[in-house]
Amino acid sequence: MSMNEKGFMFPVTLCILLLFTIFLSVQLNQYVIEKRSLIEIEHFERNQYYFLQSLQQVEKQLQEGSSETLGSFTYEKGLVTYSITSGGSNLLQITLRSKFDTTEEAMGIGYYNKELKKLTKWLERN
Repeated sequence: MSMNEKGFMFPVTLCILLLFTIFLSVQLNQYVIEKRSLIEIEHFERNQYYFLQSLQQVEKQLQEGSSETLGSFTYEKGLVTYSITSGGSNLLQITLRSKFDTTEEAMGIGYYNKELKKLTKWLERN
């Protein structure tokens, strides 16, 4: 092997190292974005599940004739409180507020029809 390379290998090695570093940083950035997205989806799904469970329990209580207008449900990673107010002649407005361990808060409003004895409308605010 010739020792007279006139500085060819160092720039080539530096370029290869730079390309490899850029590739790794792009992959790491993509991984971090996917991880955050997964956590956000997990929180959203948990929120939906807790609201659904709470709403089903409140609906069951109303079908059984319960007159309780305030209450709460405790879950593994949060608390859902509800209040029931009159929303018209045959409608009840159920307001759900959830607080989670991650200091997230969400609110949902459901409308229960007394004649049909079922939930007719659902709105959610995050």
